[in-house]
Amino acid sequence: MEIRDNYSILNLFVKDNKEVKIFIDRDIIKIHLKTIKEFFSNDDWATCYTIISREDYRSKLLPEKYKNLDCYEQLKTIIFEYGKYTQYLNVVKILREQLVGCIENLSFDFQEKEFKVENITITSDIWNYIIYILKLSCGEKEEKPLTFQDEYSKQLYLAQKEFEKKVHKIKSQNGGNDEQILKILLTISYQIPSLTFDYLFNQTMAQIHWLYLFAAKSVSYQVGAMTYAAGNMKQGKTPEFFIK
Repeated sequence: MEIRDNYSILNLFVKDNKEVKIFIDRDIIKIHLKTIKEFFSNDDWATCYTIISREDYRSKLLPEKYKNLDCYEQLKTIIFEYGKYTQYLNVVKILREQLVGCIENLSFDFQEKEFKVENITITSDIWNYIIYILKLSCGEKEEKPLTFQDEYSKQLYLAQKEFEKKVHKIKSQNGGNDEQILKILLTISYQIPSLTFDYLFNQTMAQIHWLYLFAAKSVSYQVGAMTYAAGNMKQGKTPEFFIK
């Protein structure tokens, strides 16, 4: 299945209706994009867009067992499964009305529990592409979603992305993001000038944590010593030495 589109900034300036076409093989899905004015004046659309584009907000509506589903399956669960519960009625009503206004000829098949646009049954790949276009129109930087020839290729790719997320999580737990690590190294190097960045990058994270704690205590001692020397420390108090 080939998916492409005619989205461009030039087209958005030329067309008053802000329409974008998504081509799926020989079929077409038309998306009517929202202006800034509509985002600020239409609370229902803002709610809808937040739910369909933000996994963290969408997950708040779902029990734990549904949080591992992909974006499209989560949304179908909300509309087809939870629409019968009173506490979800308003959310489902907003989603259905706003999506119909955004995606031309969209309908909801409650028997098959699928989204359809005329003779097209929306799949996860198609839905991800629709979200991609919506995010682009909102000025968000978004990579074009990949399409796969078969389910095996898709699952292999998803497994790879999950592995990358776990690696990133391990890195974050051990030292924070790249900018945070650089700040830590800069603090150490500032307090101990003989320890260069080249040296620090060749140490383990445990060593970096120890040196950072040492450097932080050194700063604290220096501030206390200057306060004591200036006579601004309370009587009976002395700077606490940082090496114990």
